[in-house]
Amino acid sequence: MKTTQKVAVSLLATTFLGASLVPSMAQSQAPDSKPVAEKRMAHSGQGKHNKRGNRGMKRAFERYDTNKDGVITQEEVDAVIVERFNNIAGEDGVITLEDYRTAWLDRSNGRMVRAFQQLDRDGDGSVTTEEFNAASDRMFNRLDRDGNGELTKPARGEKAEAGKGKGKMAKRSGPRHGGRGAERLMERFDVDKDGKITRAEFDEVRTSLFSGADADGNQSVTLEEFVTVWQDMNSDRVVRGFQKLDADGNLQVTQEEYSARTSDFVKKHDRNRDGVVTKADKKRGKHHGKRSERKMHRHGDRADAKKPLQPVQPIQPDQKG
Repeated sequence: MKTTQKVAVSLLATTFLGASLVPSMAQSQAPDSKPVAEKRMAHSGQGKHNKRGNRGMKRAFERYDTNKDGVITQEEVDAVIVERFNNIAGEDGVITLEDYRTAWLDRSNGRMVRAFQQLDRDGDGSVTTEEFNAASDRMFNRLDRDGNGELTKPARGEKAEAGKGKGKMAKRSGPRHGGRGAERLMERFDVDKDGKITRAEFDEVRTSLFSGADADGNQSVTLEEFVTVWQDMNSDRVVRGFQKLDADGNLQVTQEEYSARTSDFVKKHDRNRDGVVTKADKKRGKHHGKRSERKMHRHGDRADAKKPLQPVQPIQPDQKG
């Protein structure tokens, strides 16, 4: 495939999945040693993050509690990570970028298929021009809040409300759906770089993108063609994931490098300090480290500030001098 065609395919993926869908879909479970579940465990029991933390805890137990006794030991974590490493590594005992890429594609296959199926409305195994246009039309209309046929990027921190967007793209809340998706859309569809996407620009670009992905020119994209779309769309993300593991930058990930990020898993999540991780640790417990100490000091200062001042006792005459 020519470089220009690869670029077109990659851009088509953004349009296929929609500006708000790409960031979350692209974070398919990569074969690194720091899954989302472990990150979510850090929020367990903390107010609005409680549900997300509980999901992270549940997934961590599914992944690491191999004997299903309700207890995660560091030995269990290490054994799972070693097994995962061996499944990815080649015969030379290290993980190369191609090994990592292959494993990533395998782990993200389910999400890729579901993304394709969302576009394949009639379930015939291909996404036609009509289906693609219908999906992209829905995306454009969803972003064009005031229906004036133009999209502009929302200012930083600006929240577009229904009926009050003044032509600005809808901006979903949360880190995954921030301004980055809007910026990517502007880069791809703002042809004359005047800071807005007209309906004519949108139609022109999407037609070109679909033609670039439709390798056989039959006005449809099959799942096989979509695999290339999926790979190209996530190529940069896969490379960054590999580089995070490749600590010494020698283009090879050793078992030691692969295991480094979970080597203290139990220590990080063992809130009651009993040497293992159990469901009791998902409850709000003590937070350790310098940050927690500073937080405790701040709370202590606030508590002292709230204490009522004690009245000063007057000096009695017989106590003077």
